[in-house]
Amino acid sequence: MLEVSDERARAIILILASTGIRIRAIIELRLEHLKLIPDYNLYQVGVYSDSNQRYLTLTTPEAAKAIDVYLKYRERYGEKLTPKSPLFRDQFDREDTLSVHNVKPLKLRTVERLISRTIEKSGIRTVERVTELHSEKGKIRKNIKLTVGFRKFFDTQLIYAKVEKQTKELFMGHSIGLDDHYFTPEDTHVLHEYLKAVDYLTINEEHRLRLRLDEITKKKDEIETMELKHQEEIGSIKQQMNQLMTMVQRNPRLANIKPEILVNTKPS
Repeated sequence: MLEVSDERARAIILILASTGIRIRAIIELRLEHLKLIPDYNLYQVGVYSDSNQRYLTLTTPEAAKAIDVYLKYRERYGEKLTPKSPLFRDQFDREDTLSVHNVKPLKLRTVERLISRTIEKSGIRTVERVTELHSEKGKIRKNIKLTVGFRKFFDTQLIYAKVEKQTKELFMGHSIGLDDHYFTPEDTHVLHEYLKAVDYLTINEEHRLRLRLDEITKKKDEIETMELKHQEEIGSIKQQMNQLMTMVQRNPRLANIKPEILVNTKPS
């Protein structure tokens, strides 16, 4: 599906797969509902933010990058993005300034049609030709709910990643009974649980390998920092030992004094 998608379709598919949100939530998202977490290059997403059903989920870095590419595409053709701008908008004529600035949020039916056509274009699902008596415009579509597959994929990958059950249900926007009132994990805890699943939710193998390379590079930098600190500590110890030796050479009687006392004594 991603191979046959444009910028908008790609971002929609990846946000559905990496957040587990329902398709109707897509049309309500605005830029103000996204919060970048720069340390991990991903977005926190506020779902149904204008209702009492509000909950938070997260995207993978892969999905965050697709969103950024799509938004830059819109800016490139003259759209002025604001916090109130819809995350996903109607298709526009790139050569028509009026069309670019006349921003309309996507409709639910448009999102469903976009995903359906992408599925057909990719060859995952076929369209059977039948007579006009059996379907509209001579087509009948297999009875598959479009977003159930995305949510099922998300749920399954979180199970594989061993994300704790209560947090997984929060990511899905499910009620957890009485725990709705008592289970209020901190953002850092929720982020930690989601990070367990990032590799499982990342679709593109090249992107997954890049994430692992970044992780290895980060660990290498940490090791080098520790080695540098270790060398500095060794240098400090050597300097103290030289000071002690100088003091003892000047006054042999100091050899009978405990070293920790001499360390704090300036040589005369």
